[in-house]
Amino acid sequence: GTQDYVLNLTGHDDSDAVNVYADANWAAGPNRRSTSGGCVFYHGLLLTTWSRTQPTVTLSTAEAELYAMGTAVQEGQFIQHILEEMGVPTELKLHSDSSAARAVVARRGVGKMRHLAARQLWLQDELREGRLKVMKVPSNDNPADLMTKWFTTARHEQLAAAVGLCRT
Repeated sequence: GTQDYVLNLTGHDDSDAVNVYADANWAAGPNRRSTSGGCVFYHGLLLTTWSRTQPTVTLSTAEAELYAMGTAVQEGQFIQHILEEMGVPTELKLHSDSSAARAVVARRGVGKMRHLAARQLWLQDELREGRLKVMKVPSNDNPADLMTKWFTTARHEQLAAAVGLCRT
């Protein structure tokens, strides 16, 4: 029969950071456009998720992940601004399993990826100005994978549990 999922509202993270997880599935669709996915947590509670086809064809996994990171930071900043309006100051932490995309954000300029749009390089400024922390998350522990790929039932249930969903 059909199994229902319910949100488990037992936050397990008591940090005051907005934690954003990003992932991409490079050129997986029939039109070769990648899929970005992610989720935003605050105090361990899942606040929002997304899965979107990227607007352009990317030339590498790193570029697809970089686009996903840009979307994730925008989603996280939206939540961060709402919390700040309520008088709750927060920091923004971006979690990604892509070492290449994290490296692009950590350096200055485009390096060998000259084709990148300047709109993606604003992440470098966010990091440099201290408005963003970029964190490594192991691929097996990245809950954003749930929004970008197909999985076996066991892996799907593991990722669903990571975002607070459980079978009833």
